[in-house]
Amino acid sequence: MGNMKIASVYQLKSEDKKTALVDVSSTIDGMDGKLSGTQSGVLTIDLKSGMTGQSKLEQNVNGTITANGMEVNMNIKGTYLLSLQKM
Repeated sequence: MGNMKIASVYQLKSEDKKTALVDVSSTIDGMDGKLSGTQSGVLTIDLKSGMTGQSKLEQNVNGTITANGMEVNMNIKGTYLLSLQKM
């Protein structure tokens, strides 16, 4: 199995007294170049703690890998939702 490399750019979208909204856009390269794609979304950062309170990321990865001598075309789409709460 190869490594996955994700290169991300973060940009402050807005902020108020409690939170900051940060746009993130990423490129994905994996399996020695056999898989590639993008990821983008918005992070909500709690300014007091520095923790990500919520995030929503959309990911799209495509490519062809070889498994047991067979070529397998892949198209992976996903939505990742993260919500952290102080306990």
